[in-house]
Amino acid sequence: VGYFHVGLIALADGGLLLLDDAGNLILARPNGEGLQEQARAKVCGGTFASPALANGRLYVRDNTELVCIELPAAATAAP
Repeated sequence: VGYFHVGLIALADGGLLLLDDAGNLILARPNGEGLQEQARAKVCGGTFASPALANGRLYVRDNTELVCIELPAAATAAP
């Protein structure tokens, strides 16, 4: 995932949020063979910054903008 860099956030439900260096946000789940990609979206330009998660909002940035993405409550709730 990514060419030089990927930022990673582990979710309470076992999923992973990955932000690659091209600005793609990927929701994946680990399995016995690696990661199973469940969703992907281009959310910003190229970046080496890691994402931040606070109060159900994911913050990502590139060289020109900061993006806030509100996540569904189920994705960030503790089990």
